[in-house]
Amino acid sequence: MTGAHIRKVTFIVNGRVVRTLTRANRAGGYQLTLATSSLSYGPHRVRAVVQFASNAVPRSRTLSLQFSRCRARVVTPTFAG
Repeated sequence: MTGAHIRKVTFIVNGRVVRTLTRANRAGGYQLTLATSSLSYGPHRVRAVVQFASNAVPRSRTLSLQFSRCRARVVTPTFAG
């Protein structure tokens, strides 16, 4: 996410605050990288609460997304005999 007059971005994963960024990266964006191997299987919700400078309208904006981590399929062997 990129934008102007961003004061801070708070990332919330499954209702828990994971990280708060106050500066953009080298490309000028605010992003969170998650290690998906540490997440459990099933659906997860990510919210990014963007707080803008005090003179900006609107003062904050909430962006959200949902993704699901799937298990590998269990393959049962077929009888070949």
